[in-house]
Amino acid sequence: MSKVVSIATATLIVAAATVGLTAPAEAAAKPRCTTGTWKLVGEKGWYKGVDGKGRKFKTVVKGAAGVRLKLGGGKAAYSFTGSKKERFTYTDAKGHISGWARYTGSLTVGFKVTGNKSGTVLVKHRTAKGNAVVHPSKGSSVRLAPVLRKNSESLVAMGNWAGFGCSSHFLVLVSSASSKKTSYDVTLTYRRV
Repeated sequence: MSKVVSIATATLIVAAATVGLTAPAEAAAKPRCTTGTWKLVGEKGWYKGVDGKGRKFKTVVKGAAGVRLKLGGGKAAYSFTGSKKERFTYTDAKGHISGWARYTGSLTVGFKVTGNKSGTVLVKHRTAKGNAVVHPSKGSSVRLAPVLRKNSESLVAMGNWAGFGCSSHFLVLVSSASSKKTSYDVTLTYRRV
């Protein structure tokens, strides 16, 4: 899926969610639509591909409602404490495995926004810091910041890039990409608080 499709998808989701809502009067010098505090309504997406042994797999993710996100000043500040579990189902030729991850603590990361009501966001994952911890249903808990600094796959944004659509009430981030071996499409829907 192309980046243009992600932006269009996010914009359409926001437009559909805000039909019938009225916007406040325009101010002279308004901050970007994305600036402010948001609460995650939910995550929904999938990741599929071929593993190192040539076997096809697919992971479906959902949940994580309640994550708080504050955007502005070139930064994104996440507060995970009190949020719901992120749930997943992994399927391959051998069957499927279901599990979850619970995020706690907080995380700050550089965040570049291009556009106002729609556009792109770039997560500067190497700037990640904070005490956020990922607690998986199986295995050991892991601090999120060091993982995010090395990799790009987390609840923050798959691939460190997302198209977005924004209104006075909703922010929708859509991360999607496709290559020969893997593809993914993940949507994070936030409500302004």
